Amino acid sequence: MTVVEGQIASLKKLTEVLREKGITRFNSVGDINRFVNNYETEKQQLRSRLEAELDAGIQAMRSSLTRYQQDCEELTASIRNEITHTLQELDAEIDRAKDKSARSLFYSILYCLKIRRLSRRRSKLERNSESIIKKKTRAMEDKVRRLQSEIADCLMHRTDIILERYRKCSQDLVHTKEVVDGLHTLIAGAIGENAVVNVLKQLSDDYYLFNDFSLDFNPPIYNKKEGDRIFRACPTCR
Repeated sequence: MTVVEGQIASLKKLTEVLREKGITRFNSVGDINRFVNNYETEKQQLRSRLEAELDAGIQAMRSSLTRYQQDCEELTASIRNEITHTLQELDAEIDRAKDKSARSLFYSILYCLKIRRLSRRRSKLERNSESIIKKKTRAMEDKVRRLQSEIADCLMHRTDIILERYRKCSQDLVHTKEVVDGLHTLIAGAIGENAVVNVLKQLSDDYYLFNDFSLDFNPPIYNKKEGDRIFRACPTCR
């Protein structure tokens, strides 16, 4: 198969013009042809497509919400278990201190302050356990609430959202059709060049096809046969 280098000039120019007009949906001449052929069908199916896209988006958000809620529950359980474990360790440490303080008056005085300190620490942790959990899960809870609010908003204003998207997409669709219709000559040229490229591609890989390629001569080459000078050559295939 022919080795092809570069993009055909008319397609390159066509792409540039379309982008200047704010149109980026086309990647090939085939895309443009399909758009022209399916324009009426696309316009008729636009509203149902937008409804399906919104519903799919809502469903995706619901799936994300379920995942976030599960993550939040797991995080809460993990923090609660961690607090419970810490309380149990404090209880064990207090019991050990009490056992040692009971040995003698000296140990009683020595471990009294430690027992009070551990008891205060335990009491504070138990008293503040819910606020600790809330603080550590706040970011996740906020994410859940935002997503719940977004889902509720989409469901409550579903019709308005679809109408707004339909208005915007309809304008874009009509604009694209008008631009494409105005570029008929350029599109026809791109289709023709593309057809030639497809034919030349069938040659063996001994051949090279250079698209949108030119050689400038400075000084120009004198053409004795025609009696003029050649400033540029645009080879296509060899």
